Amino acid sequence: MPVPKGYKHTAETRAKMSATRTGGHHTEETRRRISLGLQGRRLSPEHCAKISEAKKGTTLSEAAREKLSIALTGKKRKPFTDEHRAKLSATHWRGGEFVSEGYTFVSAPNHPSANTGGYVRRHRLVMEIQIGRYLKPEEVVHHIDGDTSNDEFANLLLFHNTSAHSKYHAALRHAERNRIADNS
Repeated sequence: MPVPKGYKHTAETRAKMSATRTGGHHTEETRRRISLGLQGRRLSPEHCAKISEAKKGTTLSEAAREKLSIALTGKKRKPFTDEHRAKLSATHWRGGEFVSEGYTFVSAPNHPSANTGGYVRRHRLVMEIQIGRYLKPEEVVHHIDGDTSNDEFANLLLFHNTSAHSKYHAALRHAERNRIADNS
């Protein structure tokens, strides 16, 4: 509802409006939860264009420019200091690889699809090397023998999306059912 001409907001209302514009109306906990909810989401090109249009003419502080520069160049972490290295035990280093849920993750901090820790699944890296380009986020790499630790190229298939991968598994299940029915 538009404000009538000549209307003056109270000091309390002006303070609330200012807090809303600067983002000060959210508590730290709410900001953390919003950030977690938005992690990993990609904006559509139309949405990016709208944001870009809305931001035209605004200037960033020096601190904001530095943060943006770090975010865009992929330098997610500051280099370790000697003090930090001294605190880490050599037994914690696993050569830049670790296994989680059966998949081997490899340290690749500058990779475009690296997670927040700077790691990428090894089978995706193997496929990228073989086809000579980065994989798109929607592309799925399948292990033919079902062993997720076997990341040899001969054991990998590339599907253009999750739907094609699911259809492949459905066809395998159908073929297995037919084989069992034929043997009975």
